[in-house]
Amino acid sequence: QTNPAQAQSLQRELAGALGGETIPMRRALLVGEEVLKQNANSRSLLEKAPYDFEQMRKSYWQSMETYKAEFAQKNQEALQKEKEPVQKEEPRPSNENTASLPFERASDATPAPVRQDNVPKLSPEHQATRETLEKVRDRGKMAGWNHSADLLDHYLKGCGEPVNLDKDWVRQHPPVKEGEAKSQKHFEEWLVGQGPKDNSFGKIWDHLPKGDGAVTIKGMYWDGAGDSSSWQELGDKGNSLGGLSVRGMGDLKLERKGNEVIVTGTINQYAEDKYDFEKNNKNHEWLPQGALGGDFTMTRQQITDMEKVGGAKAFKITTDSWTKDLEGRLKLDDSGNIIGSQFEWKEVPASDKVRR
Repeated sequence: QTNPAQAQSLQRELAGALGGETIPMRRALLVGEEVLKQNANSRSLLEKAPYDFEQMRKSYWQSMETYKAEFAQKNQEALQKEKEPVQKEEPRPSNENTASLPFERASDATPAPVRQDNVPKLSPEHQATRETLEKVRDRGKMAGWNHSADLLDHYLKGCGEPVNLDKDWVRQHPPVKEGEAKSQKHFEEWLVGQGPKDNSFGKIWDHLPKGDGAVTIKGMYWDGAGDSSSWQELGDKGNSLGGLSVRGMGDLKLERKGNEVIVTGTINQYAEDKYDFEKNNKNHEWLPQGALGGDFTMTRQQITDMEKVGGAKAFKITTDSWTKDLEGRLKLDDSGNIIGSQFEWKEVPASDKVRR
């Protein structure tokens, strides 16, 4: 506590020397953590501590066992591939507006272009954090986690160029599916007069025709985000898609016939995120990924501090859009109140989307 920088350096050395053994420490008093109150005694510190050391230990060892198994499997697959003839592929032209990274292609056979790192000279503490992330990146490559390793490498190189990820790969991630569903739910809630008021569009009663007729609402959008606790799972998607949200945007047509309103619309959805490690109220959260780089105490705050002095640079992640048709009906009473509803979402195939 009197010399946190030296203590942290010693912890890193011990972590490497022990080869995976945990380091005894007082629960919640990790080096670099803020003292909650200067006059607080040890008991109150432990009671208010945001860390659960036992859960930390279990999470780490579960992740490491998974990593070992996957690493062994990838090594076996690599040996098999060495025996197969290498097929040469034509290089794909790069996109000027986004970073050219291997995972943007259907095949990873073409290597990414080499970039010069835009990193200034760092303090020993920040350099140690950066080196830990470099080891995490390299271990990820060895485990076959190419997407997350390339994203982390892009972050460390500090160019800040946006990256476009394959939408089909991204949509397989459960939190992204949850984000899709939440975005659609926001549309439905707005259409029945529930949910938060949108400052741009007001409430649905501001748009409903008073009698028979139709109105089109242009450019309505709603965002949705799932549970993105990516640290709970050491895997390629979990480490790549930490906080992606899904935005749905499109035009809605409301056609009233008596006490019934027909709802139709075409909604384009896409995922987006800012790639960094900052997280509101959780910057002192311990990251098990650091263990892959030999640091058992690395927190979000350490990485964020390293980024702020130029050791890395955040960037935007996006996907191409996919399209869904919305069809629905609203049932009104004689006073115009909504008393019933039903909605159906249908995904538009890519070929049909092109014809439109």
